[in-house]
Amino acid sequence: MKQETYTKEILLGKTKIYVIEPDLSEKEREKRLQELKRFILTISQEETSRKS
Repeated sequence: MKQETYTKEILLGKTKIYVIEPDLSEKEREKRLQELKRFILTISQEETSRKS
């Protein structure tokens, strides 16, 4: 059995969550970052319009 290397370990109460970061090419990383930025901007705009 292969032992995984964890990028991050999170402890919530008695539960441990292990995060394993995927291997991404620079192009894929940039694509995901742009999608995340668009998502955040969309949510921000929706919240702003709700408050108006």
